[in-house]
Order: sequence, then C-alpha cells, then structure tokens
Amino acid sequence: MFYCQVKVEYEEHPYFYISNIDDLKEGDNVIVVFGYHGKIIGEVMSVNKCLGIDAPWPVSRTSTILRKARADEIKSKMVNWTD
Repeated sequence: MFYCQVKVEYEEHPYFYISNIDDLKEGDNVIVVFGYHGKIIGEVMSVNKCLGIDAPWPVSRTSTILRKARADEIKSKMVNWTD
C-alpha cells in the first residue's frame, strides 16, 4: 500500500490518499474523490510505501486514488465521469 500526498486545485495543502498503483510517482496527475466536488484531478506530491500501522493518517479515514488521469483529462481539466 502506498500513501500519497495529492494536491488538488483550490486547496493550499496536499491531502493523503491511498493507492495500489505500482508505478505512481511524484508529478503524476490522478483522479481522486474530493469533498462535494466529486471526481477531480490532483497532482501527486509524494509517494510513500507503508503498512497500516505506520501510516501517516488512519487507513479507515483515507480515500483512495481512483486512477491516473488521461492526457485529454489533464489538458481539459475535466474528468470523464463514466470512468
């Protein structure tokens, strides 16, 4: 399991998300669920492998990165809601 800090637009600081995407790295754009906005694009700021016991935030309270963002989504800043 990877704990990632993801920065989303309109927010000053990154939020923690869990991911099982093996090739995720800093700078990647990903799709996450964020508050009332639903699915939005965020930028990965850090990736750290950890176990549940050494996680920086409780696993039960941490959202999951849905997937990497596609080039067309990054360019338009719009998420395909059907994915």
